[in-house]
Amino acid sequence: MVFLTDKINSYNKTRANYHFAFVFVVIVLIGLFLIVAPSILAQENPLDALQSTAETAGLKGETDVTVIIGRIINIVLGFLGLIAVVIIIIGGFMWMTSGGDEPKIKKAKDLILNGVIGLLIIVISYAAARFVVERLQEVGKVAPAP
Repeated sequence: MVFLTDKINSYNKTRANYHFAFVFVVIVLIGLFLIVAPSILAQENPLDALQSTAETAGLKGETDVTVIIGRIINIVLGFLGLIAVVIIIIGGFMWMTSGGDEPKIKKAKDLILNGVIGLLIIVISYAAARFVVERLQEVGKVAPAP
């Protein structure tokens, strides 16, 4: 009899999970419809929305290649810096939860050290890239292309 009640409980849990998944999918689809429908029904030019997004991002009329390259470098180095900080935080968490176990502490210290070294490399790369991009912009202003 216990086996039968376990089967029934398992069936009810599975059925409840399917109902939850169905309701979740319906809510997501309704949300997507509410987000996308106004632009479809208004029949806007998609390039207008793209232009307004570019203006909001501060890219209005920027055609200088050095500015675009500088922004791409800043984004990539910023993302790498975020990863380095997360590595340092993970190392600190590992150290705090090591419970005095020496191999775990050594692994955590190595992780923190590697994160700090990576962060220093990223900061130096940022400084070098900024220096080079600024010099290229100065050269571009002195001698404009024909």
